[in-house]
Amino acid sequence: MIYGMADGSMIFTREEGWKEVKVGRIFKSSSCIHAGDKPGWISNSQYLAYLSDHKKFTAEMEKPLDYYSQNKQRIVFISDGAPWIKNWIADAYPDAISVLDYYHASEHLHDYAKATIKDDAQRKQWLDKRLELLLNGEVQKIIDELNGSPQISQEARAVNRLLRI
Repeated sequence: MIYGMADGSMIFTREEGWKEVKVGRIFKSSSCIHAGDKPGWISNSQYLAYLSDHKKFTAEMEKPLDYYSQNKQRIVFISDGAPWIKNWIADAYPDAISVLDYYHASEHLHDYAKATIKDDAQRKQWLDKRLELLLNGEVQKIIDELNGSPQISQEARAVNRLLRI
């Protein structure tokens, strides 16, 4: 089994200000080392990083991934669910398994809850339920709920639709 990870991060450049760098990691399941009760580690990985649009990054990321997929290796992607990553995986590797990175998703849920639920007890109760849904793989329920939320302004919805294009 082959694992692929992709993410974006903002860096400040002298010439153009803030730009998103795309970073990828590829490793085999055989590179995952487990030593008793200690945290596991990955002994060997390939990394890619590009300060460019996602199309150049994904084209470069596909080179090693295509090698593995031609050899009938199962591919598992771990990501934060960003639309450019989600769409790329669906288009280029429709048979791959996609895993939503729990920590990225929970961070976004915490940010949303903090912005929309002022009462600490209510916010904790709301978060606990959504984090449980997230852990159980019921992401679509959360998305559907947030899309119907009165806390999200019409303006924010329009911006979200525009950004997904």
